[in-house]
Amino acid sequence: YNNLPKINGKQTISVWAKYTSTPPSTPVLVSIGAPAGNAIQLLFSSGKPTVGKYGGTILVQSPTIPSPNVWHYYSYTYDGVSHKLYVDGLLKATSSVAPNTGTPTIFNIGRSFPGTFHFNGYIDELRIWNRTLNPDEILLHNRSNLYFYGFNERSFFINQTKNDGNGLDDGTYTYFAYASDLSENFASTETRTITI
Repeated sequence: YNNLPKINGKQTISVWAKYTSTPPSTPVLVSIGAPAGNAIQLLFSSGKPTVGKYGGTILVQSPTIPSPNVWHYYSYTYDGVSHKLYVDGLLKATSSVAPNTGTPTIFNIGRSFPGTFHFNGYIDELRIWNRTLNPDEILLHNRSNLYFYGFNERSFFINQTKNDGNGLDDGTYTYFAYASDLSENFASTETRTITI
């Protein structure tokens, strides 16, 4: 727990999740807790993606219910002042409600502590940063995926545009891809060109 951000510290929590029907009650995707009931939880409340304090106080909540049977990317950021909630890379809600405080000592995935409010669905690629990702970073993480097909077989997919409303300007673009492993072995493609 030493590397988790403080409950009221700058942070980003993101996770992919999928369910087959709109979640009832308040199932929890991620719960990061501290002593005396202090926590931050990424959950659903009446089917809406929500970030709340332990005990039910809502910090920020999406106004819409995501569709079932589809993977969705949920991201929460806190910069010390503003809470922001993103769904599928798009900002859905913001607030400045005071969070709980404390240093995390409890961490749960798919449930609250002490083991209640279970999420009935799939959770993947949970990531927690001790900094506030900006909207472009949130969108990039939403639009990029690394797939593992076998021990030595992987593919990376990214669907990146200039911004949400506009594609790239007409012109010629160059690109390449590279990867490195934990042993710092490095490989890259040749530089390629695309004309739009």
